[in-house]
Amino acid sequence: MDNKVFGGALYGKTEITGSAGELNFNPANLKVITISRTTGSGASIVAQRLAEDMGWTVWDRSLLLSLAEDVNIQKEILKVIDERHLDTASSYAYSLFGDTSLGGMVYTRQLARTIWAICARNKAIIIGRGANFIVPNALHVRIDAPFERRVENMMKFEDMGREQAEKQLKISDRDRKHFLVKCFGKEKVEKFPFDLQLSMNRLSKDDASALIKLAFAQHEARLKVKFADHLL
Repeated sequence: MDNKVFGGALYGKTEITGSAGELNFNPANLKVITISRTTGSGASIVAQRLAEDMGWTVWDRSLLLSLAEDVNIQKEILKVIDERHLDTASSYAYSLFGDTSLGGMVYTRQLARTIWAICARNKAIIIGRGANFIVPNALHVRIDAPFERRVENMMKFEDMGREQAEKQLKISDRDRKHFLVKCFGKEKVEKFPFDLQLSMNRLSKDDASALIKLAFAQHEARLKVKFADHLL
């Protein structure tokens, strides 16, 4: 897979592969933020602002899908992430969700490997694809907005009429929930404990970015205490 431009940033397989020694699996130093969102909530705009403010990289749904489905990239990932680290990722998943379909779905395993490799590079903002379920020690953010605001955003930014926007949002909400429930289980999806939940009804993208940065600073301090032994 050649390098491609997604959302104004340069990505490619060299971003998530390389020598195993370059990867950082130390949970005390994990610099990863996952963003779960509803379509039309403005989460992508917030993520881009956050990336600019923090100097991090955004990995969105289309990029994650492309990487997870690329056979060559999956081979490269398996070369640099040894079995010990893959076992760690699997044990995290099973400790969180029990014996769910996560372990039995080829695509989901590939997605998990891809997200795991991205996280090992650190300074990553991952949007969607259930990353919050796969990376337990990241800061998990949920961004939502009232349905009417989401409709307005779709009409404005996606150049849709109202009827089309409303239909698209309902389809998107249904498909997203189906994907998550299929991969991680209904109970876990409905009861996931996000670290920070934001409603974009009144917040600007700058407000949201500032709140997430503050939350991450506190989260990072807690990680260093929780995994103090890893810093020795």
